[in-house]
Parts: sequence; structure tokens; C-alpha cells
Amino acid sequence: MRYLLISLLSVISFCAVAQVGKINPALQKPYLPKEVKGLYIGMPKQDAMKLHKAMRVQRNPGLEYPVENFKTGDVKKITCQVTNEDNTVYQFIVEYRSTAKAIAIAKKLFGEVNDASGKFPLGWEIKLDDGLVLKCWIFENKICIADSRQF
Repeated sequence: MRYLLISLLSVISFCAVAQVGKINPALQKPYLPKEVKGLYIGMPKQDAMKLHKAMRVQRNPGLEYPVENFKTGDVKKITCQVTNEDNTVYQFIVEYRSTAKAIAIAKKLFGEVNDASGKFPLGWEIKLDDGLVLKCWIFENKICIADSRQF
């Protein structure tokens, strides 16, 4: 009985921690590269494509996601990963022309590395006041910014 009670309390406390209230896009803004202007985690895919008119849907087997390519500047491409359930953005993948530039921008946006998971040497976890936790990391020449509930 004692272990059952402890297990139940653990599950309840986990659920309470994992809850996110209404997403406030303004809280994400300081952590998003300028090329992602106006977009935010939790935004409907169609709204993202209306705002960034150059975005096109890229199709892979079973997947469709908005992509915007850039011909000039430091950024090559922005990819928005979207959920299957409600078609909202849960991750941005911002591909830079060089890894050094991606690292420099990430450190400027996110500060000191603080992701204790150890999955990525350059990883950050940013807790926002609306309950959303952004997981951010560098993979090759890309900055990935995601809703932690998806990982």
C-alpha cells in the first residue's frame, strides 16, 4: 500500500510539472533567431506559412512540413516540424551556412550551456513563465529549438 501511494504521488507530481498553460509567443521571442521572426512554438502550420510567404511544404513519406530557403545571408534554410495531431509547430531547425556561425548565434541567444541530459554537448533548456520548456541544441550547422514535450 505504501509503495502504491508513493507511485501515485510520483505520477501526479510529474503530470503537474509537465503541464503548460496557454502558450505566450512573446516569451519565446528572445530565444528565436531573427529569421524566425513572427513564428513561435505552438503556432498553426497554416498561420506560419501565411506569415512567411516564401515557405513551401516539403513532403517526405508520411511527413509534410514547411521549409523556407534563403539565397543570401548566414541562414540557408528554416524547417518547421509540425505535430500530426493538431498541425502546430513544435520545432524549428535553422540551418546555417557554417557550424561556427550556428554556434555563435546559439550562444548569443541561449547563454551558457545548461542541458544536463548530456545528449548534446551544446544543449540548452529554457523554462518560460507560461510553463513551456524549450529544448535547444546544435546539430552540425543547425540550431534546433523545440517544445520539450515532444522529446
